[in-house]
Amino acid sequence: MRRLVVAITGASGAGYGVRLLELLRATDGIESHLMISDAAALNLHHELDLKRKDIEALADHVRARHWRVLRQWLIPQ
Repeated sequence: MRRLVVAITGASGAGYGVRLLELLRATDGIESHLMISDAAALNLHHELDLKRKDIEALADHVRARHWRVLRQWLIPQ
């Protein structure tokens, strides 16, 4: 099984990340790992009327709920 990490930030292209998660959900052999910032969740709520739990449900795994934790995971000190 291959793993793919999808990181969604608060930029207006966040909807593309949601669509990617939807496509990955329908694809065999790929396990999705989601990282989503608070700004992204807020943006997607305003733009697509999605709640954080709905976005997280599209991924196989949610790696970090807080961007500070995500940053530490991606950029070790």
